[in-house]
Amino acid sequence: MNEIPNLDALIASIRASAATDEPLAVLAAAARARDELESLTEAVLDHFVSEARQAGCSWSQIGGVLGVSKQAAQQRHTPGQFAARRLLSQLVTRRGEPGRPGLFTRFTPGARRAIVLARDSAQKLRHGVLGTEHLLVGLLAEEYEGTASGVLGEFGVTEGAMELAVADRMGVGQQGSPDRIPFAPRAKKVLELTLREAVRLGHDRIGTGHLLLGLLLEGEGVAVELLTARGVDLDALRRAVTARLDEAA
Repeated sequence: MNEIPNLDALIASIRASAATDEPLAVLAAAARARDELESLTEAVLDHFVSEARQAGCSWSQIGGVLGVSKQAAQQRHTPGQFAARRLLSQLVTRRGEPGRPGLFTRFTPGARRAIVLARDSAQKLRHGVLGTEHLLVGLLAEEYEGTASGVLGEFGVTEGAMELAVADRMGVGQQGSPDRIPFAPRAKKVLELTLREAVRLGHDRIGTGHLLLGLLLEGEGVAVELLTARGVDLDALRRAVTARLDEAA
């Protein structure tokens, strides 16, 4: 594995890409490099998982190597997830305006997976836009990072029950969803509030817990209505998420 750059080589490369010695500019270049490396390593892992499956390896064997359950390995590395992550990575690594990297560059892998799973939920129900209800299902389905799903589980909210509630409330579309499903206005607002919550808490990275806080802060989407209908105390849920994030900081 000598071809993999060592730490000194990476540092030199990041300094060169920053094109300045200004400390914050160099730090921003380092943050971008981190996210690009994360996306690249995920793609590499997907590739070799696919090879292992083609060679006849079971999901139990693959999960054992990766240190996760059979179900988690299968959820994470199915061909549909490969394609979804490739689409998402195009957004994750997009720079946007100079000095303003895209929002998703600050998301943890778990938060990115939650977005992909939310997209899958919208497609499964043949919905044309990705709403707060799909974000909630995505957070419940994401088990690797598990901050949001763990806290929601403590409040009696499960992925299966919420999937049924979303289908009952929003119905199932008659036509298939487009490959690129746009965010509904409230879902876009949730993403903005998610960033605000991370900044308020002094956290550089945005995880599933921050996404859940963004959902709760938005306060008027279908996700919040479904949680309220299940008798969830939203203030208590907000405090529990914040406490979990403080513990992890």
